[in-house]
Amino acid sequence: MTPVQAPGRLQATWIGHATVLIQIGSKTVITDPNFNRRLVNRPRQMPPGIPFESLPAIDVVLLSHLHLDHLDQQTMRRFSGHEMLVMPKGAAGYVRRTPFTRRIELDRWQVWAEDGLTVTAVPVKHWGGRWLIDRFWNQAYTGYIIQADGATAFFPGDTAYDPDVFKAIGSRFSIDVAFMPIAPRHPRQFMKGVHADPDEAVQAFEDLGAKVMVPIHYSTFPLGTEKPHEAATWLSDLIDHRELHTRILMMPPGVSRTFA
Repeated sequence: MTPVQAPGRLQATWIGHATVLIQIGSKTVITDPNFNRRLVNRPRQMPPGIPFESLPAIDVVLLSHLHLDHLDQQTMRRFSGHEMLVMPKGAAGYVRRTPFTRRIELDRWQVWAEDGLTVTAVPVKHWGGRWLIDRFWNQAYTGYIIQADGATAFFPGDTAYDPDVFKAIGSRFSIDVAFMPIAPRHPRQFMKGVHADPDEAVQAFEDLGAKVMVPIHYSTFPLGTEKPHEAATWLSDLIDHRELHTRILMMPPGVSRTFA
């Protein structure tokens, strides 16, 4: 079913993994679209909350980085090509076979604005490349601040915890909702430098000073060594323990919510 935008300036629907449908002002944005049934040879663990063919008209596609679970070439080729593709500096060579005729690369803190929508690329703590070896020279990864009609959303893609990064972003923007990745977390000795666990995601949310956090990037594709719903269970327990029910909202895929 196609989400119908409710009265308000900012509505979002988590579709699964890092794919979020953001209806902000008069614009519709989708992040890291991945509707594939598999990640390489591993099956998707839950279906997309909205089928691709039921999406509303998309104005902007945001690509945070090039990793296989975020840049899904099969999904990207399903778009009409009329959408604006916004991506990190150094990503253009990896999307040559996609249909987008309008595209722009943004370096960190660089801004793209059009028709009332403003997108700012912001730093996150992750790693670049697509095929492991190219991470040594490709640093194409970024987060985004999305603004329109006085509403502000934060989408980091993938990130580990870095207090300096999140406090810097929070000092520049008044964020209505932050879509924070919470997995994978194991093996921790590897993941800690590139992926926040639920505790770290909540701390990043606090550093940002955002009004509401929506967890993403869990229970969709098998990426780490933990059980499929381990991160969600951990975060749910943390919400209960710290009484954060009004500030951290665990949204089932396909459910829409208005934030501003």
